[in-house]
Amino acid sequence: MDPQALIKRWLRKIGVEVGRTNPQVTLELLLPRLMFEFDVTCLADVGANDGRTTAGLRKGGYSGEIVSFEPDPAAFSVLASRAATDLLWRTHQTAIGRERNEKSLILSAGPTLGSFLPPDENAIRHWNFVSEPLNSITVPVQRLDSILPELVDLSVLDRIFLKMDIQGWDLEAFAGATGLLEKIVIIQTNLSLKTIYDGQPTYREQLDVFEAAGFEPAGFFPWPIMDHNWALIDVRTVFVRQGLRSNSKGTDVKSLA
Repeated sequence: MDPQALIKRWLRKIGVEVGRTNPQVTLELLLPRLMFEFDVTCLADVGANDGRTTAGLRKGGYSGEIVSFEPDPAAFSVLASRAATDLLWRTHQTAIGRERNEKSLILSAGPTLGSFLPPDENAIRHWNFVSEPLNSITVPVQRLDSILPELVDLSVLDRIFLKMDIQGWDLEAFAGATGLLEKIVIIQTNLSLKTIYDGQPTYREQLDVFEAAGFEPAGFFPWPIMDHNWALIDVRTVFVRQGLRSNSKGTDVKSLA
C-alpha cells in the first residue's frame, strides 16, 4: 500500500482526517491569493488590534506596504512592537472614521471588543463573549483618505486592500475612505448577522453600501461562535471590485482548488 495511504489510515484510527486544503473556505489562504491576483500595493489595516492577523498576511507572502491603525493603547503597544522590525509596516495610534475629531472608545473585558458603540443589552445577557463596558477613553479619529496619503508615497496607493475590524464601526470608516475609493481593490470587513452593538448597521445595510460602491463578495467566513440555536452571529466577508481583471490567465471562471 502507498505510504501516504498507510499514514492516513493510521491517523483515521485515532480520529484525525487528512485531506487537501480548500482555500475557498480558508480566509488565511484566500487573502494572500487575492492580494497577489490584484497586485495589492498597500494594506490599509483599520482596527489592527495587536497586529497578529496582519502578521499572518506577511507570512502568507505579502511583501508590500502596510499601514496599521489602532486607537486602543494596550493593543497598539503590542502592535507597534510586532511591526518594529518590518521596514514596510507603519503603525499609528488613531481610529478611522467619517470625519476628523475625537471620540470616546468604549473598552470591554474582551480584548478585541473595544467599540465606539455600546454593547447591546440583549447580547450581554445571552453571549458570554460580550460584557458590560469597563471604561472609556478619548481617542483621535482621522479620515483614511486624508491620513493615508500623508504616510506613504502616492505611487503606493495604486491598489489598496482595505482591511477593517472595528466592531460595528466599519461603515463609518469606509465613509472616510471615499477619496481613495477608486484605488481600493479588496475589502475585508465583518457583517453582523445579529446585533452585538447598539446602533450598528445591519448586514443588509452593509451589503447595500459596498455594492453601491462597486464591490461584490468574494468570500464569507463565519466566526466560529454561534447563537443558542446555531444561528450565525458574525461573518468575516471579503469583497472585490466589480469588473477588475486579476493576474490569472485563461478562463473567466477561477478555481482556487
